[in-house]
Amino acid sequence: MRTGPEVAARVAAEQLRALPGDPEPLACDIDWAGPVERELPDEQAVQAACGIMHVHGRAAGRPRRLGVDYAGTLAGVLAAQGVLAASLARARGARLTSVRTSVAEAALLSVQQYLAVATTDDDWVETWQAGGRPPFTSRDGVRFELEVLHAEGWLRFWAELGADSGAVADGWWPFQQRFATAAANLPEPLHRALREVDYRTVASVAAFTGV
Repeated sequence: MRTGPEVAARVAAEQLRALPGDPEPLACDIDWAGPVERELPDEQAVQAACGIMHVHGRAAGRPRRLGVDYAGTLAGVLAAQGVLAASLARARGARLTSVRTSVAEAALLSVQQYLAVATTDDDWVETWQAGGRPPFTSRDGVRFELEVLHAEGWLRFWAELGADSGAVADGWWPFQQRFATAAANLPEPLHRALREVDYRTVASVAAFTGV
């Protein structure tokens, strides 16, 4: 494998070493910008130029950098997948000698659903507000997330914790849409209800209500 951005190259190498046997010897190029016509010398520049800071910052109301090498890690995974795909193609007779990707292309792939919504020409208006996004925090300081796919479980969970019913109703839509919008402005009474109990209680209630 040829050298590229350090994190991406390391991730790709780790992915390929974990496979049984040895993949076909192929040149694998990973750079920062690829076909993106911008000077992108590092992870921070890629996150800023390719929309990751914008999406991650929605909950705060301003662009925010992800505190990990997210785009670089994705690029490493893509590179490993490219090597595997090319190896399979060569086994079937294709004449391939190299694969390539970039950290910027990986970053754009990661925000594709948000790009699609932002550039559609239909009448749909996506609504969201900054603030209040999980993770939640329990009384004993445990940070955690909830997952529930049906309103009945959502209602039962909060009812068991004695949360305000109006806040429960208002919080369902932004919670349900948080992956689509990258924001979840949940009413403060919901956060407060969880701050007033230990995580052990939260986990017990969640198990009981199917959350």
